[in-house]
Amino acid sequence: GSVYDGLWALRAKTLAGTADVLAHDFGFRTAVATGDRPTIESALATLRARAGVAQAMVVEQDGRVIGAAGALAPVIARLPDQLQDGRRDAVVVSQGRIYRVVVSPVLAPMQIGSVVLALPLDAAEMRGLERLSAIPLTATMLYRDGGGHWQAADGSVPASRDVDALVAGSHGKRRLVTLALPDGRAFAIAKPLAGPDGAAAAALLVRYPLRAALAPYLPLQVGLAVAGLIGVLLVVLGSLRLARTITRPLYDLDAAARTLEEGARTEVAVRGDDEIGRLAQSFNRMSQGIVDRENRISHLAFHDTLTGLPNRSSFRQALDQAVARTGRTGEQVAVLCLDLDSFKAINDTLGHPVGDALLRQVGVVLTQMAPDGLVARLGGDEFAIILAGRLDPDRPRELAQAILDTAGRPIEAAGHQIATGFSIGIAMSP
Repeated sequence: GSVYDGLWALRAKTLAGTADVLAHDFGFRTAVATGDRPTIESALATLRARAGVAQAMVVEQDGRVIGAAGALAPVIARLPDQLQDGRRDAVVVSQGRIYRVVVSPVLAPMQIGSVVLALPLDAAEMRGLERLSAIPLTATMLYRDGGGHWQAADGSVPASRDVDALVAGSHGKRRLVTLALPDGRAFAIAKPLAGPDGAAAAALLVRYPLRAALAPYLPLQVGLAVAGLIGVLLVVLGSLRLARTITRPLYDLDAAARTLEEGARTEVAVRGDDEIGRLAQSFNRMSQGIVDRENRISHLAFHDTLTGLPNRSSFRQALDQAVARTGRTGEQVAVLCLDLDSFKAINDTLGHPVGDALLRQVGVVLTQMAPDGLVARLGGDEFAIILAGRLDPDRPRELAQAILDTAGRPIEAAGHQIATGFSIGIAMSP
C-alpha cells in the first residue's frame, strides 16, 4: 500500500501538471468559455497523447462532459462538485471498471470548467505494481457490488464476509490476514482508495499464496525471506537517506524548473542554509514573482482600471454562469443596470479628475450597499449589479430604492460635494 501511495503520488503530480498546462492555456480557456467544442476536442486529443492516458475530458459548469462517452460520462460529470477539502484526485467506479482520476480547474478567472484525466486501474497497472516486489505477490482491485460487498474487478476474488471485514478494518492501518480464495489460501492486506466524497470507492488487495510459504524447508525459507526483506528494507532506507541528503535537492530543483517551464506554479522545499538551500530560496522567489505578474495581468483583463470593479467581460461571464445555474438549481438572477445622471455635465464643469474621483466613490458606495451581489462597471457612467441565488422577491427593488435614496444626498469626491442621481433598470430570470 505504501509503495502504491508513492507511485500514485508521483504519477498524480505528473498528470496534474500536464492537465494544469492545458487548463491555464489562454486559447483553451477561451474555447471552454465560448463552448468551442472542436477546439476542445482537438486539445484533449493532444493531451491524451502527451499524458499517455486513455481518457481526457472537460466538464463544463453546466455538467456537460466533452471527451467521454457511455457510462463513464455521468460519473465524471458529477466529479468536480463531489471532491472535498481541495482534493484534486480520487478513485471512481463505472460498470465494474475502476479509474484513478485527476482534476484541474479551468479559471477565467472564475471557474468555468474542469479538465479531467482518467487512468484505468486495470490488469496492466496491477502487473506493473507486482513487478516491484521481490516475492510473488498478486495485486487485485476491488469494488463494491450491488449488495455492498467487495469483489475483484477481474473476478479472481469473489465477495465474502472475510474480504469485507479486511477492507473495513484497513482504514488507517494495514491488517495482515489469511483469506480462503478459489486458488487456495493466501496472506492478504488491503488498502482502501478514497472516492470523490472521501469514502472508500475501491480497494487494492495484495496477496501472497500460502503454499509458497509452506514449502518443505519452511524454517530455512522463512529465515532467508526475513533476512532478504530486512536487507531490502535497509537498502531502501539507506537509499532514501542518501537521496534526501545529497541527490534529492538537486532532483527537486530540476523537476521544479521543468514544471515552471511548462507554465505551472511550483516551489521546492528549502533544506538548510547552504548553497543549494539559498538556490532553492531564490527559485521560490522567482516562481512567486511569475505568479504575481500573471495574477496582475489576469486582474487587468477582467477589472476596470479606474474603479477596480469587474469590467464588462467579467460581468458577462458571471451573468452567463448565474443564468446557467438557474436551470439546474431553481435559483433566481436579478440584474440592476444603473446610469449616473448628469455625469457629462460634471465632467465639463469640474473636470475629468473630479469625474474620475466621483466614479471611484460611486463604485465604493455600490459595493457597500450590495455585499451579496457582484458590482461591475460596464463603461463610462454605466454600472451593473448581479444578484443570484435564492433571492427575497423584494430584494432587487429594495436595493434599487436604497441606491436612489443614497444618491439623493450629495457625494463627496475630490473635495467637492456633488449632487447626482441614478437611472435604474431591473431584469429578473426566470
